Amino acid sequence: MAFYMDLNEKCNVHGDDFKNRLFAIFTYKYTLVDKGRRN
Repeated sequence: MAFYMDLNEKCNVHGDDFKNRLFAIFTYKYTLVDKGRRN
C-alpha cells in the first residue's frame, strides 16, 4: 500500500474522484488475482 499512498500524495490536485477511481482499479485487479489463486 506504500506505493498507493505515495501516489495519493502526488495526485492531490485531482481530488477524491481521481483517488477513488484509482483505488477501484487497484481493488478490481487484486480481486481478479485473488480469484485466480483460489481456482
